[in-house]
Amino acid sequence: MAISSDCILIFVKVPGTSPVKSRLARTVGETHATALYRCFVADWLDRLRQLPADRLVFYAPAGADVAAWLGPEERYYPQSEGDLGQRMAAAFQIAFRQGYRRSLVVGSDSPDLPLDILQEGFAALEWCHGVLGPTEDGGYYTLGFSVQHFTTVVFEQIAWSTSTVLETTLARFAGCDRTVHQLPLWSDIDTLEDLQAYYQRNHDQDHLRTVQYLQAHPDLLALMSLAALPGRP
Repeated sequence: MAISSDCILIFVKVPGTSPVKSRLARTVGETHATALYRCFVADWLDRLRQLPADRLVFYAPAGADVAAWLGPEERYYPQSEGDLGQRMAAAFQIAFRQGYRRSLVVGSDSPDLPLDILQEGFAALEWCHGVLGPTEDGGYYTLGFSVQHFTTVVFEQIAWSTSTVLETTLARFAGCDRTVHQLPLWSDIDTLEDLQAYYQRNHDQDHLRTVQYLQAHPDLLALMSLAALPGRP
């Protein structure tokens, strides 16, 4: 049951059971992509533990030993069946049945997202129907509801993993006459260019596992340097 009135719903894939970071893997290889994904999730959980909100980790595939990866202190739930929207809707329903008043769903593609942005999201749920955190590729890094304003409509008939996700989701909010607060724009790490931008922001943060991994692999640093060259196709 709920300990806090707020919770973060964290969606992860368990490495080794299915491919992760497929777009990134095309340029850095599956071994690096998988290792980086593990770093993203570890760094992200470290950050989220600083928030005064409970954490519910929703993992895929069902039956994977996620506790062996992330430790016994988290609360784990297998993701439901269906597309991403159906799985997120089910996660919100689980959280609200447990007594949480406000919930935000996040993935693991923005491990350096400032925590004050999520705090802004929780605060905004006191006066609006929902919140959205837009990403530069047309998706979103978080979506949130309070229990009294939750609706599954915003998850329906969305072309997931496309540049129209945010636009269509905003239209769903408008279509059911619900207000939505947009949080600051942020970037997912899906491409080599995204990884380079992340490293530029965080290269001096030696405690981060992602930074440690990048600095331990000069081949990755060289690839990222090439990606940053002007005029690169």
